[in-house]
Amino acid sequence: MQAQLELYERERPLKLECNHSLKKTHGLMKEQVYKINELLKVLLDISALKSLPTSDVVDLAALIDELYCDLVDLTEEKQVALEIPTKSCEVLGNDTLAYRMLFYVIENAIK
Repeated sequence: MQAQLELYERERPLKLECNHSLKKTHGLMKEQVYKINELLKVLLDISALKSLPTSDVVDLAALIDELYCDLVDLTEEKQVALEIPTKSCEVLGNDTLAYRMLFYVIENAIK
């Protein structure tokens, strides 16, 4: 579907420019296709991650410190301060899965 939308843009740019309603609909369709693609990527990632071991000891404080470094640009852009815990907390799980889960939760909270 994405390829069809891009092909339409290349073959009929004047039609999109002249027809506001068509341009708006085309833009909405592109946005929805993008969201569907992102959702599919996440689902594929999740299915691949299910095979990872979940019995590792994960230090959440160290993980959150790493997340802070990865999200510092976004916090500055949104003018949000993150308070990083200094007390260590360990859980059993998978560090990759824990990182992704916390990243999405904290990123969405910042937004």
